[in-house]
Amino acid sequence: MSANLPKNACFDVSPEMIASMVKGSEWDILLLGDGSGTGDWSMAGGWACAIIERESDVRSCCWGGWSMCDIIVAELSAYLQALMEIEALRGKSLGRQFGRPLKILIVTDNSVVATQSQLALSGGRVGGATNPIWAGIRQIVTSTGTSLAFRFAPRRSTMLNVLVDQVAGRLRRVVSDSKLGQYRAKDGSGRALKSLNPKSR
Repeated sequence: MSANLPKNACFDVSPEMIASMVKGSEWDILLLGDGSGTGDWSMAGGWACAIIERESDVRSCCWGGWSMCDIIVAELSAYLQALMEIEALRGKSLGRQFGRPLKILIVTDNSVVATQSQLALSGGRVGGATNPIWAGIRQIVTSTGTSLAFRFAPRRSTMLNVLVDQVAGRLRRVVSDSKLGQYRAKDGSGRALKSLNPKSR
């Protein structure tokens, strides 16, 4: 491996294995995302998703964060945002270009998301707080006719996964900043959001 790789770029599988998995699948757009958070709602979460158009090799990245969430919500949020951006910006023109609905492949390093995707996309409830996000993803798929497939690949198995992992972690730390919940009073002092609420008697 190149000495220029990030320190945490310890690949679990060969890039050739991932390349063969992606090459052997039918897709027009590849989404490779990641979420950063914990297993419960004790902290903020961030996410990022790389979007790759197969024919043109156009690549972009979207990202965001929640003030509180769990890791599955953070992971799924990456794909919901990416699907919304595709639909808003390029989906219709690509669909016209191909003369058919888009085929989108999602490569996730979260085995829970990959496992529950088939049930969730068919309208089943998967538990936890993810059902509303799955409903949003399902709505995009059904309204556009998009074909959506999920595949699991281990964490840090591609450089793109290393990238989105780092961006998601950075967003989680930004959203975790307690100063985001402060406002500036007229006297110049910073006050916490909780000071805006009257105390219960």
